[in-house]
Amino acid sequence: MQGLTAVPTFRRSIALGGIAMGWRRLQRWILVSGLVVSTAALACPDCPTSEVVRGSVLGEGFWGYLTVAVVPFPLLGALSAMMYRVGRQSRYHGAILSAGVLLGTGLGGFLDGILLHQILQWHNMLSSRLPPTDLVSMKVNMFWDGLFHAFTWMTTVIGLGLLWRAGGRSEVPWSTRTFVGSLALGWGAFNVVEGLIDHQLLGLHHVHPGEGQLAWDVGFLVFGALLVAVGWGLIRGASRRENRPRRTGESGPRLSEREPLAE
Repeated sequence: MQGLTAVPTFRRSIALGGIAMGWRRLQRWILVSGLVVSTAALACPDCPTSEVVRGSVLGEGFWGYLTVAVVPFPLLGALSAMMYRVGRQSRYHGAILSAGVLLGTGLGGFLDGILLHQILQWHNMLSSRLPPTDLVSMKVNMFWDGLFHAFTWMTTVIGLGLLWRAGGRSEVPWSTRTFVGSLALGWGAFNVVEGLIDHQLLGLHHVHPGEGQLAWDVGFLVFGALLVAVGWGLIRGASRRENRPRRTGESGPRLSEREPLAE
């Protein structure tokens, strides 16, 4: 009976811990997003159309668009916090999982913005709501693309900070399979969350608008789901040795515990 009651208690502790860490990170995101208003007020200060651009950015719908731009990142931050709790309870690799998920989120967001927004120019952040058919609408979309990149940059920096902290902890194992899996998990989760919210629910933009845009949107979601599955498979498939703490004591593992060198 004691073993049976320990299972729901363990699950509750994971859920409550993830919610608490996610809420703290959400508070940080809210504080940072408050700075966006002042940034928007300075949008394109030297442009001949600066007043029109600022009026369009700060006009009706600003707070709604800002919320939509911010929401995926706290959700993925909560996922990172949950992975930290789960990993710490199971095989001591929660710190590397948490860092990898945030780094995967940031790098996946950068790839989305650089490749699809800038190089291929298939869409912008608000291109379905405000088609970039003139100079002002292009600059407004450019502002929201820049804001999207700012949040992906901050997510990447936080992930690097967590990775740096994990590197200084001897109980955190360095597993390439676990780290790569967490990167794929974060990237895939970003695609799924961003694709569901921005593409499907709100229709702010589509991957490749025009004929066949639904197929592109579905393909984007399927690719994200595959990344999540591959990432989770890599994490689950990491060997026990890969997820063992780097040092079992002050003097490290004994010679008898080390595996023999391959001939």
